Amino acid sequence: MKGRQTLTNVSNSEGGPKDVVTISSKAAVKLREQLIHKCFQAGIGFRVLVSTDKSGKATLSIRLDRQHQRDKVIDSGGLKVLLDPSSATQISDYQLDYRDKPEGGFFFKTTREAKNG
Repeated sequence: MKGRQTLTNVSNSEGGPKDVVTISSKAAVKLREQLIHKCFQAGIGFRVLVSTDKSGKATLSIRLDRQHQRDKVIDSGGLKVLLDPSSATQISDYQLDYRDKPEGGFFFKTTREAKNG
């Protein structure tokens, strides 16, 4: 079924999974958009946390979380990014980016590096 996703969490009479309903690619995109929209309406966004170990090495973590009163909120591209005051000062003048490679993931680069590509 190219372009379709299938829900298979229901068992048939033989005990194996059976297709309950299929979801077209277009419907899956719209469901995803609505889920994101509802989360943001409820004050849920992506929290970026920066922690530093004893050697001074900073570690980045990202998770879904509710907005807190003292958070700095960045609205960008329809996304809400939440930063606690401490993390916000540690990553000022940086840009969050993503490297789509096996060794990739989220990372920060300076705004100067971002302007240079």
